Amino acid sequence: MHGISPGDTSGDGAAWSLSVNQTFEYPGRIALRKAIAQGDIELAELHFEQFRLTLAARVRALAYSIVIARERSAATREIGDRFQALTDVLAQREPAGVTPVLEARIIDANALTLQRAGTGEPASP
Repeated sequence: MHGISPGDTSGDGAAWSLSVNQTFEYPGRIALRKAIAQGDIELAELHFEQFRLTLAARVRALAYSIVIARERSAATREIGDRFQALTDVLAQREPAGVTPVLEARIIDANALTLQRAGTGEPASP
């Protein structure tokens, strides 16, 4: 930030970099390394193909779990919206005693909890 004041927007700005690393262990890892070290190209290629297939299967499984999580979130959000609609209807009616008011408050609290669960927010304020 050579001579640029905090309010000056004519500079290059901040640069950010992000990388993610995850160790991926699979059963043939050591055999692949040995085949490479010994110069056995044919065996190394077989182990490498096994690694690629294992990695592809792991990626597919993680992708499926993301899809399932999104579908659950959407379903939870939809249920929360239905609870909210029910709460709105109950709020428009004239309460006939303490019990209906308490039941409406319980339904309202459940709707709020479901809506927060659908958006990933914590349930308690």
